[in-house]
Amino acid sequence: MLKPILDDWIKVGTMQIVSRYLSGGSFNDSQWQQSSVATLLGFTAYHLLVKDNVDTSRAGQYKAVADDWLKVGTMLIVSRLLTGGSLDDPQWVMTSLYTLIGFTVYNLLTKQLYDTGNLDPETKQIADDFLKVGTMLTTSHLLSGGTINKGFARSTANTLTGFAAGELIDLS
Repeated sequence: MLKPILDDWIKVGTMQIVSRYLSGGSFNDSQWQQSSVATLLGFTAYHLLVKDNVDTSRAGQYKAVADDWLKVGTMLIVSRLLTGGSLDDPQWVMTSLYTLIGFTVYNLLTKQLYDTGNLDPETKQIADDFLKVGTMLTTSHLLSGGTINKGFARSTANTLTGFAAGELIDLS
């Protein structure tokens, strides 16, 4: 039970730190610190309270979609509550929904179009993260009315670089 939590903390925590560094943001920003810790605690809540108590196998061919909705949805709700936000804020609801739709697009489309099975395991995981997170970020950004521009590309590259760095940390 501890390994998946530790894996998420390393992967997501590294992404947060690397992305923040690359964007030039301050590590002393208390709002960023609270949001980062709340995100990690949200993933922890998923592993401790949800993962083993909800059977997603009933979703059949859409199991991966159900798994992502449960994991990311739990994180979004828990982190929102921990940071004092309201769950009925329409803007937060839509942003969260766009994020979940982005992961759905990955599972139903992107994952089917790009086969990473021929890559070595470490490279495969990095490629899968790039495809999954990149699809989610692009989909949610476009659904929210954003445009693909230099700022979006830079922010996305920072996030993907952070995830890649997190994958390279091996505590085995």
